[in-house]
Amino acid sequence: MRTIRGNFWVVVCLFWLGLDPSLACALTVVSDYDDTIKISNTNNTVGSVGRAFSTELFYGAPEFFQMLESEHVQWWILSGAPKIMAAAMRTTLSKHSLHPSAIVLRTFPGGPEVQEHKTAVLRDYLTRNPGEQIVCFGDDQQKDPEAYLQIAREFPGRVLAIYIHRVQNRWVEARSGDAIDFFWTWQEVAWKEFTRGRLNAQALVAYEAVWSRASIRRADVFPKFAVCPVQKSEFGVAPDAWLADRWTGFADRWARACAK
Repeated sequence: MRTIRGNFWVVVCLFWLGLDPSLACALTVVSDYDDTIKISNTNNTVGSVGRAFSTELFYGAPEFFQMLESEHVQWWILSGAPKIMAAAMRTTLSKHSLHPSAIVLRTFPGGPEVQEHKTAVLRDYLTRNPGEQIVCFGDDQQKDPEAYLQIAREFPGRVLAIYIHRVQNRWVEARSGDAIDFFWTWQEVAWKEFTRGRLNAQALVAYEAVWSRASIRRADVFPKFAVCPVQKSEFGVAPDAWLADRWTGFADRWARACAK
């Protein structure tokens, strides 16, 4: 096991969710917090303040990041929230048995805008760790897509994937070849990571069981403030032919739930 140390982070060359040993590399996962993992509604000031100390996470997010931790994958939070929120974030994540290696927040007031903050942190991180590659998670409420795409263009080949949680379902300008994927649910992410060889079959089967439960509340997947897709076509097509039936059935289930 090879460890690369920087001034702030510890980066470990490990396997990403049961990655085949021949594909091993230095890789870490960087994730936004509000509206990516946690149900927050950051674009609504009143709603966001009201949920500041809630502990509700989007359905499937805790189990997804628990998978990373069980495979010793290094992951950390990069958020535009003010630094004063760090303790509350750690408390919420700990309640769900999640333990990111770092929580990097923004100086507020007086600090940079959210996009500037995130690009500056990632630029510094990748510059300090030239052998590192990252997978990024964010949402479309603020400027995660723009920040991650900017970094991917500055550091070709270093950003393996950008996953953007559809909350507003807003239009994002992307170029041909940009490694950006939009998702409604964390199940879609798991399927895509499996098809890309970064998630093994055993982990996928265990994660699918989380989504097979009949008791899942729509509000835990699509809160009232979020867009809820009423057409299964809005889920797009399966990333691989073998997955077509599962993908279509899943999309149909949630499109019907949203239409009620």
